[in-house]
Amino acid sequence: MIELGTRQEVVINGLKFFIQHMDPFTALHTLGELQKIASPLIAEVAGVLEATVTNSDAGVMDKDVMDMAVLLPAVKGIFLSAHQYIDGDNLVNVLKLLLSSKFISVDYNGKKNELNDDMIRFVFNGDMVSMLELAYHVMRINYADFFTISTTRFGTLTSRVQV
Repeated sequence: MIELGTRQEVVINGLKFFIQHMDPFTALHTLGELQKIASPLIAEVAGVLEATVTNSDAGVMDKDVMDMAVLLPAVKGIFLSAHQYIDGDNLVNVLKLLLSSKFISVDYNGKKNELNDDMIRFVFNGDMVSMLELAYHVMRINYADFFTISTTRFGTLTSRVQV
């Protein structure tokens, strides 16, 4: 169990960010919002991969996902369908959930500051990629155990399912 209030330090472009785990209900709500964007895209990629495998002699587990014959159709599928699931409002709303000042602070000039909207505009001005990197770390810190524990707990089930 993680001690309440514990924050993990992440350094991005020389700035120290301190990320606290979300409370369980906020984490579930945020996960639900993330899945509304991610699930359809994953389904699109799965459909492309299924079609690629169906048109070859190799099974799905025998395919090299870094092989351009597999990778390019999957990337094309994402780009052709992403606009259906991701728009500016959805992206901003999910980022605001992930980058909540309740759970993130930043060390600026030797002082910890809440990562509120003004601080976000200040530290990420012209650097959208670093803001997305911070969102990645928030997801990693809050959801990595969810995915590792889920695969462990449901491992026997997945071994019985034929892919």
